[in-house]
Amino acid sequence: MGDFFKFIVLVALVVVLVWLYFWPTFRARKVKHPALNSIFIVNLLLGWLFIPWVITLAWAFRHSPTADTLRPPVEGGSA
Repeated sequence: MGDFFKFIVLVALVVVLVWLYFWPTFRARKVKHPALNSIFIVNLLLGWLFIPWVITLAWAFRHSPTADTLRPPVEGGSA
């Protein structure tokens, strides 16, 4: 029972750390950032260094979602 609990805790920790590592990429994808691919590449290759990770996070937060990306699509087309 103890080994299974340790395994579950380890898996949860890995999932949280991966999510935290790719947080800039997830944020850029959520707001449909125009430089999503560049943010992902920098995050993937240099994210393990603290300064590039912070720069990538700031870059992802620099773009805010526009009204078009927040509005759901209209059904039936325009009148």
